[in-house]
Amino acid sequence: MDQKMKAEFYTTIFQLIPACLPESFYIVTAWNPFGETASLEDNLARDAQMESELQSREPFRVIGMSPDEKHGEPGWGFVASEVEALELAIKYEQDAIFHIGDNQLTLISADGTERAQLGLWSERVHDPRKRILFSIYLGSRSPATSLSQEERDGIFARIAEVFPSFTVLEGSGHFRHDSEQTLVIQVATENPKLVLQLAHELRSYMTQEGVGVLCNGVYQRVREWTDDRLILQSWGLTSD
Repeated sequence: MDQKMKAEFYTTIFQLIPACLPESFYIVTAWNPFGETASLEDNLARDAQMESELQSREPFRVIGMSPDEKHGEPGWGFVASEVEALELAIKYEQDAIFHIGDNQLTLISADGTERAQLGLWSERVHDPRKRILFSIYLGSRSPATSLSQEERDGIFARIAEVFPSFTVLEGSGHFRHDSEQTLVIQVATENPKLVLQLAHELRSYMTQEGVGVLCNGVYQRVREWTDDRLILQSWGLTSD
């Protein structure tokens, strides 16, 4: 594959707030000229310069990322002609730009000699507002007992099967005069159904009557007989 159209360009995903976007626009970044990693100070300075230069075009922030989100480069979306967008890419020493039109994503080399259709733009957009933080409250099997290492390993293994990234906080749950060791499991996801699926799995594994889940300030108990659709509605989410 030609050097100016690097393989990673073809799998880029984009984080932005997709509200009232133009029907046709370009995305260009000023970071890491010619794909060489620049210092943070240089990247920030170049980014600010590009934003200033685009001010009359009402630019909006777009972050291009690898699918695993381990690498990202802030850029700008703006309305322009292809010639103008390519000129900006060349000025900021970029290898390629992206064009969005009719919900199609197109990759274009900075010199305009190559282009590739990458499919639906809507399938590459990640709206950060959709990634919601959930907290799952999981107690020990009985009051005044501690979680064994075997139980912990089983809990963590079950979480990892659903969510590759999560946080576990140690806590103490209290009900009337009883207390129990409690784990607070925090995950951020766009898929609330997976959270409920995990809550049911953990409830069954720990033989609990119910497992608490907090979302958007609303606390619900996931039990064997609960209707997940109603729980989703209580959080203002849909079951689609």
